Amino acid sequence: MQRIDLNILQYKDDIRIKVKHQRSWVFDPIRKKDILLGPEQLVRQLIIQFLLDRGVSRTQIAVEKEFRWNRMRRRFDIMLFKHAEHPWMLIECKAAKIPLNQIALDQLIDYNIQLRAPYLYLTNGIDHYIWEMDFETNEAIALNSFPDITT
Repeated sequence: MQRIDLNILQYKDDIRIKVKHQRSWVFDPIRKKDILLGPEQLVRQLIIQFLLDRGVSRTQIAVEKEFRWNRMRRRFDIMLFKHAEHPWMLIECKAAKIPLNQIALDQLIDYNIQLRAPYLYLTNGIDHYIWEMDFETNEAIALNSFPDITT
């Protein structure tokens, strides 16, 4: 896997965290509500801030939406849409302590069989990997930078 150099920790000050009932909550600007803060949710929120900083509109981002795959209910972490209902990038977020390995990539690819996004992004907040899908050959081609959603 080809690692991409991104520093999403620079967005930590943009995240709104509060404590209620002795638990930490983070405001999700896409869902417009407080979400229980866990290690994976922190990565998810940092990625959302990164995307917003790159000029991605809130209307182009879906977070933790359910879909059906092999008759089972699944939920993706983040999906970017380039135009209305057309998936552009499927993003899988793992907690920082979770290694990004073939198992994590296989999960992302399996989800994308159903969702058909041309780009895949796997991150644990520290390591970042992005692929472009070639649906004719069913290959994921590693990229060395974040693709431009405006082109």
